[in-house]
Amino acid sequence: MTATPPSATPAPSPVAPDFDAALWKAVNAAFDEALETDELSRPAFLARLAQGDPRVANEVRRLLGRAHAQTLVTNVVRHPLAGLTTHLAPVLGDSTEKGFDGLLQRALRADRARAKNKRHVGELCGAWRLEEIIGVGGMGEVWLATRADGLYQAKAAVKFLKSDVDSERFEARFAQERALLARLNHPGIARLIDAGRLFGQPFLVLEYIEGSPLLNYVAERAKTVDARIAIIREIGEAVAYAHSQLVVHRDLKPSNVLVTPSGHAKLLDFGVAGLLEKTEHDETTSSEVTKMAGRGLTVEYAAPELITGEASGVASDIYSIAALAYHLLAGHRAHTPEKPGRAALEHAVLHVVPPRVSEAARARPPQNTKDNIPPPADAVRLEGDIDAIIARALRVDPADRYRSMEAFVSDLRRWAERRPIAARREDRSYRTKLWLRRNWLPVGLTGTLIVALATGMAISVWQYERAQSEATRANKTAEYLVDLLRGADPDVHGGRWPTVLALIEQAKVDLSSKFHDDPAVEQKLSHHVALTLRRLSRFREALPVAQRSLTLSRMLYGNAAESTHRATVLLADVMYWLDDTENALPALDGTLAAPTKNPPPDWWLEGLLLRANMLGELRRFPESYAEFDRYVSFARQQKNAAWLEAEAEADRGLVLGREGRRDEAIALQRKFRAVFENPPPNAKRVALNALSNLASSEILAGDPSNAEATLKQVLSQWDQLAGLNNAHSLSALQDLGFYYSRFDQPQAAIDAYTEQKNRLLKAELPDAVQLLQADLDLLEVRTRYFLSAPSEVRDNATKLLLSIAKAPNVTTQKKSRFEMRLAFVLLTVGDVALAEAIGRTHTTEESLAALGTAEKSRHLMLRAYVAAIKGDFVSACNASASASDSWGKQNHDYADASLKTKAALMCTLAGDVRQTRYLEQARQAVPLALAPDHRLRLAVQYVSALQSDRQDIRTEAALSKFSGAVNAKSWRLPAYLPGLIL
Repeated sequence: MTATPPSATPAPSPVAPDFDAALWKAVNAAFDEALETDELSRPAFLARLAQGDPRVANEVRRLLGRAHAQTLVTNVVRHPLAGLTTHLAPVLGDSTEKGFDGLLQRALRADRARAKNKRHVGELCGAWRLEEIIGVGGMGEVWLATRADGLYQAKAAVKFLKSDVDSERFEARFAQERALLARLNHPGIARLIDAGRLFGQPFLVLEYIEGSPLLNYVAERAKTVDARIAIIREIGEAVAYAHSQLVVHRDLKPSNVLVTPSGHAKLLDFGVAGLLEKTEHDETTSSEVTKMAGRGLTVEYAAPELITGEASGVASDIYSIAALAYHLLAGHRAHTPEKPGRAALEHAVLHVVPPRVSEAARARPPQNTKDNIPPPADAVRLEGDIDAIIARALRVDPADRYRSMEAFVSDLRRWAERRPIAARREDRSYRTKLWLRRNWLPVGLTGTLIVALATGMAISVWQYERAQSEATRANKTAEYLVDLLRGADPDVHGGRWPTVLALIEQAKVDLSSKFHDDPAVEQKLSHHVALTLRRLSRFREALPVAQRSLTLSRMLYGNAAESTHRATVLLADVMYWLDDTENALPALDGTLAAPTKNPPPDWWLEGLLLRANMLGELRRFPESYAEFDRYVSFARQQKNAAWLEAEAEADRGLVLGREGRRDEAIALQRKFRAVFENPPPNAKRVALNALSNLASSEILAGDPSNAEATLKQVLSQWDQLAGLNNAHSLSALQDLGFYYSRFDQPQAAIDAYTEQKNRLLKAELPDAVQLLQADLDLLEVRTRYFLSAPSEVRDNATKLLLSIAKAPNVTTQKKSRFEMRLAFVLLTVGDVALAEAIGRTHTTEESLAALGTAEKSRHLMLRAYVAAIKGDFVSACNASASASDSWGKQNHDYADASLKTKAALMCTLAGDVRQTRYLEQARQAVPLALAPDHRLRLAVQYVSALQSDRQDIRTEAALSKFSGAVNAKSWRLPAYLPGLIL
């Protein structure tokens, strides 16, 4: 049979008259994109498609269902059982146009029917007759053909250049493939049979392979590591042969490999291949054609240098075959990023090192890929050598991979023969192990005897050396302690009796000088010295010693040792008391993994309670309460469960108060008061802290009944336990000053703050932050009770502002709080401009929402006072109302009553209708324990009088009484001042 001459009547179009080719071309493109979209993102893609073209979207949905069904039965259709094809016809279509593939081929033929060079079934291509189209690739389509000249019976695959593309741009690539295949003759490579042109279109006639796709074959028939390695070796040998002919493939992937029924791999498609000597300089390789073909590479298997456009060569094929091998051995691709799309895949190939293939085979396969296969049944054999081989071939830098494909295949062959592989050549112990495995019988009994003798001797030597080492360290420690205590000998101290603190200070100095040659002893002593200083509340002195202890423990024993965990908890505790919680918490988080012992060790429990308190201080309240619950559940397993639970609940009460839940906090702290007044041995410190916290909560709530007595008791006992300059005594003095200031005892407050400052000044290293705090407390008291002239207040406030700005150890958060407090002081003496500037520096509209309740209220009230002084009482009313409302429906406490009184005052001055409501709320919120003449009660009375009649003389009388000064009228106090000095 000869080809139909050009003048003959053309064959009728195989497309049905009602077939809309343009529609199916759009459906084809959309369907391809849908298949590339993962299942989680596909519904959103289809929804967008439906908005643009509902017809295309409906067809894509229908074809997705058909394609899924066709995938399930593909192998059955290739080898159908009797009668089964009939049952599948509704899914696949008729016998001549099989399902979705048939629809696509009809669309392709419709497209060709409009093209200049169309092809159809029965058309002759040289000596070959086209039977059916079997594939469409990046540069052309492939037809199944049979020999038409009768010389012999044979099938072939005929590959045409696409007719709908710019042939001039792709013809060079097609010609290159023809030239490359012509020089390849290997049983593992589909061979070139013929080549030519049909109506100007170039074509190749290739060997037709009867076989199964690689992944299908491996999943069904190659279920062991040995079987899959054998296939990988065959592919590697074929590629190595191509390399010997100076040809690189550059697109190795599962779809380019078929496995024959006899189990041999056949490599297909050299469409993007190149010559080794021209890969860097060939004009074709560097042309736009190559760039377009490069974008057609399958990224999951492409070497990094192909993706980035760098020069490629043998190493590129080595990477690709390793990626293919990874897929066969692990059951899924090496790179499976969570995000869909080519960009995510390229980033993974270039920047992410995949897990070892043995780990990937054991792990749960990713759900966002469609070509997963079962891993080998004996995947445990992948550990070691195969891991090393695949990992080396998958390295990103081509220079780090195998130097040739032969070297890669040789390592696989060595593994199969149980011989040392090149990837681990330097590992002498590994080579010895393989030799012993091959020769286990002659050396087995001898080895057992030698190992037993060597083990016994090693254990004996180790125990002896350890005992000697421990004895030496114990002797050195004892000798040092004896020398340290000799300081109490009159012949040594010469009449200057050393205190315990002096001995501790001496030990701190000696640590680095006397034990530099024995870091284990230095670490142990450093820990105990830091712990003692921490218990004496000398946190600043303890900090460097605790840091040294942790550094030595990490160096000696590693991060996972219990000694390191203990040192970490101690250092975090010291940092917490030094107000460095933000930096201490991350270090603590890494230490408190789930405990391996039950009950857990003491250091773990201490760290857990410390973490709960840290989270509370950082206002992460839900996390804090969860950690308290966790601590209590573990504490109840301890012998002293009642005490540990009381300690935790008292700390929880402190966090509740910080959140503003004052009633709950005080009730919880009072519940355990009796426990803390009679603590168990060695728990005095914790008990005093709990009592001090209870007194602070009562002061904040406006209940002065027990706070003063409690704080004096706490101060006296801390002075006895830790000396006059310990941090807890200083804190108790500050709390006493706050108590006196809040409950109208200004001189007692000044005395307490002055005593605190004097003690600070007597310390060897005065804490600059605490000194600033003491000066600020004193200035506030003198300002609030008009005990200093305005000019003096203004001068002191200005000096403090400069000191705060220059102080090196003040955190940003604490500096903001200090300066905001000074802003209120400046407002009281009329320096509005500077106070307003401070407020603007520390608060913007964006940052206001992120502040805690107390800080947000403070900033809003500053705005209210500034507005009132400027005569803008409407803005003052709104800001003060926001401050009161931001406090929320909290429990009635002093702060709540103060904010509501201020809101009532400002809204009264503005004539706002909310004035009455806020005044009534203020009356209800005033703590019952406050004295009748307390300034908060007088302020409420003043606002009430102001609301009754602004011109009434009671206003001046109330103001005079409120100020508590004989010459109140001479101050000419503005009406907003009562709210300011609450």
